[in-house]
Amino acid sequence: MFRGVYVCADVSLDFATYLDAARLVVAGAPATHVTGLRCYGVEVGPILPLHFASAGRETERDGIHVIRRMRLAWFENGALSPEQCWLDACLDLDLVDAVIAADWLIHNEATTLERLTTFVEATDNWEGIRNARLALPYVCEKVRSPRETATRLMLVLAGLPEPDECNLDIYDGDRFVGCGDLVWLAYVLVTEYDGRQHAEDTKQWNHDLDRVEGFEDAGWRFYRVTNRRLRAPRQVVRRVYAKLVAGGYAGPEPVFDEPWSRLFERRPAYTR
Repeated sequence: MFRGVYVCADVSLDFATYLDAARLVVAGAPATHVTGLRCYGVEVGPILPLHFASAGRETERDGIHVIRRMRLAWFENGALSPEQCWLDACLDLDLVDAVIAADWLIHNEATTLERLTTFVEATDNWEGIRNARLALPYVCEKVRSPRETATRLMLVLAGLPEPDECNLDIYDGDRFVGCGDLVWLAYVLVTEYDGRQHAEDTKQWNHDLDRVEGFEDAGWRFYRVTNRRLRAPRQVVRRVYAKLVAGGYAGPEPVFDEPWSRLFERRPAYTR
């Protein structure tokens, strides 16, 4: 797997196997960057190269990148702090993956938005700090999935208003209607991302239909984003914009500039 490190041919070459193998090479150095994020359950970026931290000089060899970091005292799960791992990873992650990683860290209770903000504010002249500062305003608590984050960014970065709440319990009087993924209170709109399992599970599919009817009966506009619809991101944004306008939104139309197109139309990782 690496120079001098071998594994039986029938062993699955997943992240855990690569990590165990690399640790034999780096002699106990803590993981950081996207490797450290994966130690906290956040799967963004490629597995290789694996990233570790050392107080010595920076080196790169055999699919392993050792970053020079002087602050190595605090780490768990064989990794630096989640805040440091995120900041290191921001050097190479695009805006969408950087926000996904932060949202996912918070969802996994590895950190909080306050801790991330404090860490970034206390750091200066550091690799990744510029990208981290660009991503931090879009980080959101109460997010439940990476695709939910990506859907929210697709809308907001096109110029649509930020949702008022994520994963908000909605009631019609005393009757519970449902939990909305992205909720615009002023425009009475709920937008949800539904994964492929919702369509393949007949019972779940019928339950979702009942939920949509429940939102509509309570006077809410509802739009469902699916994997298939994400293949046409401009159409998704235009449909959400139309529903916002129907609810009284008078803001500008969405703008699909070059940075937006690069993130959502020419981004291979987004189609995973």
